[in-house]
Amino acid sequence: MKKEALARLIKEHLVLRKRLEDLQRTRDKLEDRYEEVGRLLYGFRSEKFLRSVLLYLKELGGECGKDPHFDDLFYSISHTLGHEDIEERKKYTPKELLHLYDEEVE
Repeated sequence: MKKEALARLIKEHLVLRKRLEDLQRTRDKLEDRYEEVGRLLYGFRSEKFLRSVLLYLKELGGECGKDPHFDDLFYSISHTLGHEDIEERKKYTPKELLHLYDEEVE
């Protein structure tokens, strides 16, 4: 292999590595936001609120039902209602977010 070809491969490798690192940082930020939105949507909520969200999701089914992640969201909220002690989770809700627990859907 000629030095010029080797130099191009090395430079491309370094550029690609930098790009991968940038994409990983972006992905990490997106995952953090995704987790935060999930907690705001159904993580710190009362059973009454979660049931109203499920009813609303049913209404949105025709509009959002084609999104492959819609079923995942529906399942997550259903699972929370059926398998978790929601009152117990209230104890672990950060104080600054405790007002969300009893919030209602308008």
